[in-house]
Amino acid sequence: MARIKVYYFSPTGGTLQVAQHLAETLGRLLHAEVEYHSYTLPREREHLPQFDADDIVLWATPVYAGRIPNKTLDYVRAALSRSSNMSIALVTFGNRAYDNALAELVGLMEEGGMKPVGAAAMVTRHSFSDTLGAGRPNEEDLAALDRFANQVAAKLLTLTSKLLTITVPGEAHPEKYYTPLKTNNAPAGFLKAKPSCNPDRCTRCGKCIKVCPMGSINGNDGIPTFDGICIKCQACRRICPTGAVAFIDPEYLSHVAMIERTFAAPKQPEFFCSETVLFRQLRTDETPLLDDFLYEAIFIPDGVAAPPKSIVENEELQVYVRNFGRQKDDRCLVAECDGKVVGAVWTRVMDDYGHIADSIPSLAMSLYKEYRNKGIGTALLEQMLQLLRKEGHRQVSLSVQKANYAVKMYRKVGFEIMNETDEEYIMLCNL
Repeated sequence: MARIKVYYFSPTGGTLQVAQHLAETLGRLLHAEVEYHSYTLPREREHLPQFDADDIVLWATPVYAGRIPNKTLDYVRAALSRSSNMSIALVTFGNRAYDNALAELVGLMEEGGMKPVGAAAMVTRHSFSDTLGAGRPNEEDLAALDRFANQVAAKLLTLTSKLLTITVPGEAHPEKYYTPLKTNNAPAGFLKAKPSCNPDRCTRCGKCIKVCPMGSINGNDGIPTFDGICIKCQACRRICPTGAVAFIDPEYLSHVAMIERTFAAPKQPEFFCSETVLFRQLRTDETPLLDDFLYEAIFIPDGVAAPPKSIVENEELQVYVRNFGRQKDDRCLVAECDGKVVGAVWTRVMDDYGHIADSIPSLAMSLYKEYRNKGIGTALLEQMLQLLRKEGHRQVSLSVQKANYAVKMYRKVGFEIMNETDEEYIMLCNL
């Protein structure tokens, strides 16, 4: 049975609340067990998570200044870099904006080898404020989250299709964090601000010491001292039973007043699901599409004007597509997304740029530009290699421009350089 493994950073509990609702709903839909793993406290980040092959990973984090919290970023990157599991990205934000956080999290999943199936940005109460995002998530938010869970479950149960990379708003590699502002719209400089404790109100319960994600709170005769790094998560302030812990920095308080005034209008949660791509054989009536994909296969360096589409009529290019399907070893697979053919890979025995021997088929492939860098090409190529193996072929060759980013993909699936010219590699894959 598949398991849903939930990893969460949730100093004040809002992110965990949303993650639990989503995970439990998915668990019921998929008949899967749910495990929870916090990485909120320092000791919980001492070891990286372990994933089994069929685990579904739900990673949840709050948004801090428009991104994944800075002090957890290295841990998240390392944790997501070692598996190919199906995954779900969840960020929570306090009704201002999630900026680049969701794109950053999805990007880390993809770069680490994971397959993001869904991504969500949910509104929760802002940790700085008692009014901003108060009562969120509400019933409508949770109903929307349930609908998202149903969509994700349907994707996870689609075993015959390849999942596309999700497109979400924001930058996967942002350079900066959101700059907090004061009520006068000047930058609020509270980066080094720390909480303080009123000893007359402190009960010396020690709760604030235990919940600090940075381990920065110590005790002096039972009274907390704030000695180390403070990420302004508000865990200590929120858990204090008497209100003894507070942030009184004027710059911080001015920022809180600004966001409460500026972002009072309720924001809505946002959800994103991967599309599915079907890999299948080219139909006879679709053969004319190969002219389009032959043109798309022409590598055009940056700054160079694209040639006219009539270039594919040249004899040295027509060898790839003329009368395709009539030769014994002609094979073509296509990638179809939402009823549209978006990519093709085809092989035939021919005297082309990648020709090595008359017994070895040559390969060509391309995708429309808007569908590149989404994992479709690699998956489509792997499908073709499997087909060639099944049909008894031992090798397949191709030619590729040295500057073409596809060289990396070809090497990844097993092609090796056999020869080269000034501009091209001739590559061979032993099947």
